[in-house]
Amino acid sequence: MHLAIAFGQTAVEKGYKVCFERVTNLIKLLKTAEVQKTSEYRIRRIMKSELVIIDGSSTFQVGSLIASEPSTLVKEVPMLQELFPRVHGRYSSLPVLGPTTEGFAAFLVGRGYPRRLVRFHLRAARRVDERLRRRRCRSITEVTRADLLGCAPAAGRSQEDIGRSAVVRLLEVYLTEQGMLRRPELSNAAEQRLGEYGRYLEKVRGLARSTIEAHLATASHSLPISIP
Repeated sequence: MHLAIAFGQTAVEKGYKVCFERVTNLIKLLKTAEVQKTSEYRIRRIMKSELVIIDGSSTFQVGSLIASEPSTLVKEVPMLQELFPRVHGRYSSLPVLGPTTEGFAAFLVGRGYPRRLVRFHLRAARRVDERLRRRRCRSITEVTRADLLGCAPAAGRSQEDIGRSAVVRLLEVYLTEQGMLRRPELSNAAEQRLGEYGRYLEKVRGLARSTIEAHLATASHSLPISIP
């Protein structure tokens, strides 16, 4: 393994893109790539590397070497910093959407959006953040689907702000997948039905927890708020 690390360092010095990964983490990424966008994004980054060094040893930790010798190895730059080298803080510090912007950017890249479009959507997300605050949402934990959809231009007026209209739809997909949208208050009967649906998805369909949460978030918006 030490020889492989030496090859990697030499490749870095010559300008090649090098990726170091533990085999256990690589297996986990491959298993979760279909249900977790962050895993899918990481797999894409690995595939774009010109040299991949996989640590299969249980005793040698590549991660510790990377941490101890940052000047000789490639460090992965956060997506926002890569997209906006000088002003990435403007996006990560947004009062409502700030905590989601890094993951949202990775989500868009993972779906094949070119960098210029990712930047376009992130700039539009700043305008959505402003409108969420007008709706008295102080953090992402307070945002419901209705709040988010209410930030889009009115029906028939989407051309007035195409970026905001598009990013609201994309944020809805991303935040639903991540289970970040706050569910509306449901009646006891509705909560029971939601619980049964969740158990069905887990026991019968065998879905991952993150996927189940996304389905439950979607279903909660179609259930009655109170018992008639």
